[in-house]
Amino acid sequence: MPQGPHLVVAPGDGKVIAIEEEFEPRFLKERSIRLTIFLNVFDVHINRMPCDGVVEDVQYQPGLFLCKGRRNHCRRIAMKSTGFKSSFGKDGKRRKAAMHLIPNLFTTGNLFCGVYAILSVFNANYMAAAIAILVALIFDVLDGKSARLTNSTSQFGLEYDSLSDVVSFGVAPGLLIYSWALSGQGTFGVAVMFAYVAMGAVRLARFNSTVALSDGKYFTGLAIPAAAGVIASTVVFDHHIVRMGAEVKPIFVLIITLTLSFLMVSTIKYRSFKELKFKGHRQITYLVWGILTLMMVAAWPQVMLFVIFAGYALMGPVERMFWLVARAVGKKSAGKAEVPSLEPKS
Repeated sequence: MPQGPHLVVAPGDGKVIAIEEEFEPRFLKERSIRLTIFLNVFDVHINRMPCDGVVEDVQYQPGLFLCKGRRNHCRRIAMKSTGFKSSFGKDGKRRKAAMHLIPNLFTTGNLFCGVYAILSVFNANYMAAAIAILVALIFDVLDGKSARLTNSTSQFGLEYDSLSDVVSFGVAPGLLIYSWALSGQGTFGVAVMFAYVAMGAVRLARFNSTVALSDGKYFTGLAIPAAAGVIASTVVFDHHIVRMGAEVKPIFVLIITLTLSFLMVSTIKYRSFKELKFKGHRQITYLVWGILTLMMVAAWPQVMLFVIFAGYALMGPVERMFWLVARAVGKKSAGKAEVPSLEPKS
């Protein structure tokens, strides 16, 4: 059997309806590529696949009599699944183990930055803690990208990444906002800090339980790394630009923390930007915007980091409000168009 990242070998002749990358929780228990092929039931098919290995699992999924040619019916039709384990050589196993190691190393870097941020908070070095959280964001992006590029996603990597995120983007920012701004509020400050950490953990648990069903284009609720980015960039922005007073800082941080806690567990959709295709005529546009963004961040990082993270956090509610208003206006105009005329006909 040919081997390689993102390689699909399908023992079937027909029309390819969908090719989707998703988490398969039943047999593989890792991210894989689902290939849906439409086979005409009135034809005779002899499907052969040149491979060497052992059939380990055969399962039948009952379903409905639906049109297989439609993409949204792929998961609801009756189908028979066969789990097949190939006999790879020693070199193949070593290569696969090395591929799994790379994302986990980035996740370990994420966890290290989170622990370092916590130690910096204990030493009242809030700028170092904020920078460590921002560096943890970079590691978090790299581990996901490297896992998808090397086709080495696994259930272990998913759980390890989530536990690291709880430390780096949950506990570390929570301790940072408490020691930096809410320590003078007593028990109320502790409650607000705990609300942020708890809502972040709930957000991660919800993501892990629905990752197999998500379309990948949108996140449900604000992602906890983005919420941590808002907090860390706020500390940097205040240290270099604003210098909030002792009376204003607790109120401002209280409002931001409670808002982020609500957004993380809300059902508001946030763009994941995974649907962006850097091909064709659009790649020049994306390249220009990317260069301009990097230039602005490099020239004025204290302000631009806060603007980027705060803008992303507000993008979800703004888009939700826009679509609600547009839908209400559309229904109102449609209702006016359907009102019959009461004037007598001449």
